[in-house]
Amino acid sequence: MVSAQLQGGVFEWPCVMVVIWPSSILLMALEAVSQPWWWKIAVPAVAVALNVALYSIVGAVVFALARRFARS
Repeated sequence: MVSAQLQGGVFEWPCVMVVIWPSSILLMALEAVSQPWWWKIAVPAVAVALNVALYSIVGAVVFALARRFARS
């Protein structure tokens, strides 16, 4: 949400939003007119959890590569 405010709206530079928050694409599911209350909680929760998982995997790979090259 902060990135959307800094860039002047989500659709100003959509590629920035996808790079910073890859699972933000899931939030399109909230655009439906009528949804149950649990859907409005579950979709953002899953999007945040996926983003945490993606960044954790990327961080682990970068950390492993940094350790490997630091030993050499």
